[in-house]
Order: sequence, then C-alpha cells, then structure tokens
Amino acid sequence: MKWLLNLFSGNSYTQTASTITRDDGKTYYKSGDLWIDDESNIVQYMGDELYNQNTGVGSSFGDPFGDKQ
Repeated sequence: MKWLLNLFSGNSYTQTASTITRDDGKTYYKSGDLWIDDESNIVQYMGDELYNQNTGVGSSFGDPFGDKQ
C-alpha cells in the first residue's frame, strides 16, 4: 500500500494493487489498465500520463481522480 498527495488538488490517496481511495472515501477500482469509480468515471493511462475520460483532466495539469473544479 502507498500514500499519494496530488499537488494540484491537495487530495491525498491510498493506493493498493486494485484500488485508489481519496481522502473523502471516493474509491476507484482497477480493471485492466483503467481505474473506474462507482459513478462510471474512467481514468486511464495515455502514454506516461493518467487521463480522466469524463472530466478531461490529465495528471500533467490536474488531478484525474479529483472532481473537476
């Protein structure tokens, strides 16, 4: 298990092999190379970057697991 902090949003995350859980309890589950939450938000790797398909936020300029501001 590892702990992560996103500098763009200030959210902290706990990651295991199959889940990523945000500090407020929102959880993403790993399915192949995708991370999917219970609201069908999908985060996937595109090159070296994580990209949220629903919000358009990439890890190079935001928090793909965070809510769009």
